[in-house]
Amino acid sequence: MKQIATFIRHPSGAASRFDPRLTDEKKQIGQFLNGFRPRNRTILESLEWLACPAQLWRGQPCKGWTAKVVDDHPAWGVWRLNRSFMEARGFRAAKNAAGDWCLELWCKDEEAVARMRAMSEKTTSDLVVPVPEGLAYYPFQRAGVEFLDCQSVALLADEMGIGKTIQVAGLLNLRGSEYLRVLLVTPASMKIIWARELAKWLVRKETPIMVINGPTKEEDVPKQGIWIINYELLQKFRLWLIRDSWDLLVLDEAHYIKSRKSQRTKMVHLLSGCAKQKVLLTGTPLLSPSLLPGSPQPHRVSID
Repeated sequence: MKQIATFIRHPSGAASRFDPRLTDEKKQIGQFLNGFRPRNRTILESLEWLACPAQLWRGQPCKGWTAKVVDDHPAWGVWRLNRSFMEARGFRAAKNAAGDWCLELWCKDEEAVARMRAMSEKTTSDLVVPVPEGLAYYPFQRAGVEFLDCQSVALLADEMGIGKTIQVAGLLNLRGSEYLRVLLVTPASMKIIWARELAKWLVRKETPIMVINGPTKEEDVPKQGIWIINYELLQKFRLWLIRDSWDLLVLDEAHYIKSRKSQRTKMVHLLSGCAKQKVLLTGTPLLSPSLLPGSPQPHRVSID
C-alpha cells in the first residue's frame, strides 16, 4: 500500500488494547474472524492487538488494529495458508515504525465516510480565510479551502469557472508561514497564469514565486517559496526536486498523470513521497447531482 494520509486521529492520541468482546466496534472486528477455522481464529485472537490511527485505505476512511508477530508465531502459518482469504477481509502484513513485522486489520469507518462526504459536498463555510484587500472568496470557495485544509491528500475536480486556483491561494493564505516550500506542477502554458493569479491572491506579497524554465539554474532559485514548473521539466530537474521535502505539492490538470506507465506519472509518484500534503486539480467533471444550481459544480474528493 502506498504511503497515505492520516487524517482522523485516535480520540486519546494513543493506542488502545483490543478485546473483541468489549464494544460494538470490537465486535465488528470479531466478525472478520468468523469465517476462520476455530484453531486459526484462536491463534489470531491470541495476538496482542492495538488500535492504530485511522487512515485512508483503498480510497475509504478506515479504522485499524495492528499486532506485532514474532517470526515463529503460528499466526504466520495462518497468513501463508489463507493470505487471499485474509486480504479480502482487510488483513495485511506490514512493518511498523520500528521495523517489526505485524499483522494489521482494517475495516471501513462508516462514520468517517459520512463526515468526509458531508464536507466534500459543502457549498458554503464560515471559515475565515485571509484575503487581500479588495478581493473576496465566494462561499463555495471558502468551503473548498476548508476541505483542503482538513485533508493530506485531496482532489479538487471542480469544473472550469469555480476557481481552483483561488482555492489553492486561499489554502496558502490560511496556512501562512507553515508552507515554506511549495511545488506547483502545471502544463507549460499555465505557468505564467498561475504566477499572476498567486501574486494577486496571496496575502503575503513577499512570498517568492519562481517560474522554473529549461535554462533555470539551481543557484538562481531561492530554497523557500513557491516553485512553478511544467510536467515536461520534472525529469530534467528531478535531483533538485527530490533533494528536500515540500510542505505542499499541487498538481494542476491532474489527468495528465492518468497513465501509470508514463515517465511523467512515475516522476510525480517520486515527488509525492517528498511532500507533506498533496492537492490534485482537474477540470474533468464528475458525475453527481448539481450542488450549485445555475452555476458550475464543485467536486471534492479525499483520495489515497
